[in-house]
Amino acid sequence: MMLAAILIAASTIASQEASYDGDALQLSGDVALEHSLGTMHAGKAVLTREVEQKEEFPFACVELDNRVELDLAPDGKVSCERAQFDFAALQGRLVGDVLLTDKKGGVPFDVETPQLDLQLVKNPKCTIETATASRGVKITLYEEMGPLTIKADASEIRPSSLQIYGNVTLSSDDLQGIAATLSYDPEKKICILKAEEGKKVLLARKRDELRMSAPEVHITYNPETKLQEVQGVGHVVFSLSAEEETLLNQVYRHAPSTP
Repeated sequence: MMLAAILIAASTIASQEASYDGDALQLSGDVALEHSLGTMHAGKAVLTREVEQKEEFPFACVELDNRVELDLAPDGKVSCERAQFDFAALQGRLVGDVLLTDKKGGVPFDVETPQLDLQLVKNPKCTIETATASRGVKITLYEEMGPLTIKADASEIRPSSLQIYGNVTLSSDDLQGIAATLSYDPEKKICILKAEEGKKVLLARKRDELRMSAPEVHITYNPETKLQEVQGVGHVVFSLSAEEETLLNQVYRHAPSTP
């Protein structure tokens, strides 16, 4: 059956081809779905668990495949290989070369990861409450001071914060650092790096050859100098041991380019 567009309530479902067996709506070819979460595009889609007409979207479960793209209001975009959404359970999963671009506190950022799990919330529109990456992640913050690239084992993105943990590495044109966790406050524009108990954050700054180790390090942007400023918290040492220097060099020498 050929289908140009199906209009149901306030939603729009469009594709080149479609078939419906009473349980599942199969779509293929330039699939476009309008949902309060955002506009979804894919080569193929399967929609199941039809819901009452009073709902904003006529199906509770959506599976997308082949060149998946999602436009998030107001500035976000997602691309991946496959996506699954369960709007009844308010959950989603993005799989395969996931790239999420968005803004926090006016600061643009990218997230690259093999898989991103979403916890959704409906109030009244459907939005992303939490996005969790647990299979390796690369995050780039496009601050005024320039791009800040962070790689780690996992991350949790919430509307008001960004939490990154597990073998954290941080790099920019001026800084290199390793830590156990990193938290970013988009309102205050501050990165807080912390070490595991008994260990230290290691940091190197290129412009003045600063070396620092401390249980906690804060990185902020100085609008007057237009430079990244660092502040150690706790027992701060302004040098690295030969072992620490070797560890820092090894991490950046062998750091992978993708998660």
